[in-house]
Amino acid sequence: MTTKPTALSLALLTLASCTSYPQPSTSEPHATLVFDRSAGRGGNIISQGRLLTFFIAEDAQCSKRTKVAYFGTGDFRSDQRNVRVPSDVPVTVLAAFRINHASGIGVNAVRTGEEDYSSQARFIPKEGAIYKVALNQNYPGDYNINVRTDGSDEVPSDLEVGKSIWR
Repeated sequence: MTTKPTALSLALLTLASCTSYPQPSTSEPHATLVFDRSAGRGGNIISQGRLLTFFIAEDAQCSKRTKVAYFGTGDFRSDQRNVRVPSDVPVTVLAAFRINHASGIGVNAVRTGEEDYSSQARFIPKEGAIYKVALNQNYPGDYNINVRTDGSDEVPSDLEVGKSIWR
């Protein structure tokens, strides 16, 4: 069963997650997660906004989480964000994705609806590894976090992907 976050929970989640993720220093054992704009590509500022936010959970219940990457329509910064995480320690990555629909042009545009999607992934990153993290569409209305090892394009053997993130 897919649990979709409400607009209020997404807004509160984003506001509550403005702290910095405590990354290990480059001299400490770590792996690197490369978050990709992925599903946040496309849309346009006037008629369709696409807002993709990645978080890292800091507890088993995902109640404490820190925003580590945000990609939104009209955001012309890099299409990727790099974050160092401790190696050999389980990491849970959460994704919240919203598509805002509107009709009309310019000041006459009217919001006609929203679609909200979420996904989570958990795995144990290996020291020195680089992992590409993206939110990909499997079929219309179904999105999952995709994690691949950079270079080999392999899925971590212990990767768990799910839909129920927060309630």
